[in-house]
Amino acid sequence: MTPIVLRPQVTCATTEGGMVLLDERSGRYWQLNTTGALILRHLLDGETPRQAAAALAGRYPAAADRAAGDVEQLLATLRERGLLTDAPAPDPTPAPGRITPAHRVLAALCAAAAGPLARARPRHIRAVLRLLRRGASPATPEQTAAARHAVVTVSARCAATRSCLRRSLATTLLCRARGVWPTWCTGVRTDPFGAHAWVAVDGEPIGEPAHERGYTPIITVPPERRSRRR
Repeated sequence: MTPIVLRPQVTCATTEGGMVLLDERSGRYWQLNTTGALILRHLLDGETPRQAAAALAGRYPAAADRAAGDVEQLLATLRERGLLTDAPAPDPTPAPGRITPAHRVLAALCAAAAGPLARARPRHIRAVLRLLRRGASPATPEQTAAARHAVVTVSARCAATRSCLRRSLATTLLCRARGVWPTWCTGVRTDPFGAHAWVAVDGEPIGEPAHERGYTPIITVPPERRSRRR
């Protein structure tokens, strides 16, 4: 079974009587008793439902015959309430290498330049990016991943969870500074509704965790098509 994690909008706190979960999107609280808290802690630690049931049976031997059912019931309830999701799969993109001092400075400049651009209207962003992409070669997944890694390393604002627009723009600008261009994308999803910006290569998002996928692109700025010479 794929390990489970709390959804990004869910926070939890241990209490004297167990645990409390807060869905920051809806503002609703969910309270778990000591048994539920024990099960959830084992699951969030990467254990399987069977392992969590074994831990529960070890803690409460008198109720060992109900342990597996209790784990499955809690899992089903938390999933139904939208509090849990599967852990993101490992990113298939190779890990970026070390950031050189020169690359670090360039990444910081691109992160700074992305700030004002991120505050512009979408049509202005698209116009600027279409202008900047001229003459650049298509970026590879490795080049794009390295650029993304650099900007989130040097810029706390780009690394922030809700800074996808600034992060994607800084990544694109850094790629361009190195002579290549990924596809810059922005899009939405409807269930639940959300907007997101990212970079991709050949339609594959680069560096995006599983819970930030599934968006339908609305605006894309891919590498420039070069006309063939006759």
